Amino acid sequence: MTVSRRDLILIATSPPPRAGRQALLRELIERCLVRGDLDAADQFLHRDYCIHAGDRTGSRRQWKQSVLALRAQMPGLAVRVEEMWEAGDRLVWRYVMENGGQRVHGIHLERFEDGKLIETWSCTTADWSAVI
Repeated sequence: MTVSRRDLILIATSPPPRAGRQALLRELIERCLVRGDLDAADQFLHRDYCIHAGDRTGSRRQWKQSVLALRAQMPGLAVRVEEMWEAGDRLVWRYVMENGGQRVHGIHLERFEDGKLIETWSCTTADWSAVI
C-alpha cells in the first residue's frame, strides 16, 4: 500500500477519536482527582488551560490548587461519571464525587485542543471561590 503526502497530512491534522478524548478525561479523573497525582496533570492539560467556575476564571496552576483543596476536604474521594458525550472539540460530563456522606454534584463542558484539555466550564455544588 502506498501512502501519499496528502494522506499523511490528513492523518496528522485529524482530531483524536472520540474515545480518545473520553479516555483522556477518565485518566485525568483517575490519576489527578482520585489518586492525587498532580504531576500527571500537565500531560492532560494544555499549557494555556483555563477553568471557568461561576464568575471566576483560573489557570492550570489554580486547577491544581482546587484539586488539592478538594482532596483535603474529601480524602477518600470517589468519582462516579453519570454521563459523558461529545460534539466536535467539546465533551460534556455529569458526575458525582463522594467521600463518606459528602457528595458533590457537577457538570463540566470541556474543550480540547492539540489533544489536550484547554478549557473547562464548571457548574458544581462545591464552592471553589477561595481557590479559583
